[in-house]
Amino acid sequence: MQVKKDAIKNKILESAKKEFLEHGYQGASLRTISKNAALSKGALYSYFKNKEDIFTALVKEPADNLFQHMKTIQERALSQDIASQIDYANSKNPTQEDSWINYIYDNIDAFRLIALNSKGTKYEDFFKRLAHLEKSSTLKYIENMRVAKALYYDPDDMLVHILNDITIKSLISIIEHDIPREKGLSYWHKMEEFYFAGWKKLLFNLCNYSVKWRLPELIFSKIVC
Repeated sequence: MQVKKDAIKNKILESAKKEFLEHGYQGASLRTISKNAALSKGALYSYFKNKEDIFTALVKEPADNLFQHMKTIQERALSQDIASQIDYANSKNPTQEDSWINYIYDNIDAFRLIALNSKGTKYEDFFKRLAHLEKSSTLKYIENMRVAKALYYDPDDMLVHILNDITIKSLISIIEHDIPREKGLSYWHKMEEFYFAGWKKLLFNLCNYSVKWRLPELIFSKIVC
C-alpha cells in the first residue's frame, strides 16, 4: 500500500515539475498537474496541501543542502588563523567549488525551478540569501584583514554587497542558459579566476603575495600589479 502511495506521489511531483518548468509557479495549474498524474484534483489534495506544498517538496532538500554546504565551507575557512586565511585565499583553486557546482548540476531541475520559476513562493529570494551569505563571509574576511593591517583598500558594505550579488547572478546565468555540466564547470572556473583576481587587486593591490610569520606581526612579500 505504501509503495503504491509513494508511486502516486512521485507521479504528482513529476507532473508538477514539468508544469512549473513550463509555466512558472504562478502560472502552473493544479488541474493540469492532477490530470497529467492521472488523478482527480481532489485526490491530489490527499498528498499535498496546496500548490506551494508541491513546489516545496521539489526544491526544499536541494536548496537546504546547498545553503548548508556553502555555509560550512565559509565557516571552515574563517575559523583558521589570519595567516592561514590569507594563504587559503591566495592559493585558492577554482576546483575547490566543484563540489557545490556539481551538486547544482546533480539537481539541476530543482535549481532551475528556484532560479527561474519560484516567484510567489518562499524560495524566490533563495539566491539573494546565498548572496547575503557570501557578503557576510566576505565582510568577516575583510575585518580579519583589517585587523592584520593587510588591506590596501577597505570597501564599504554596499560595494561588497554589489560584488557578491554579481557573483551569484553569474551562477544563475549558467543555470538559466541550460549549459551542459562540463562547459558550465569550465565557465565557472574562469569566472572564479576573474572575480578572485579582482578581489586581490581591490583589497591588496596585488597580483600575488605570500605570508610569513615574524612575531608579533605578519610580514607580507608582495608582488604589486
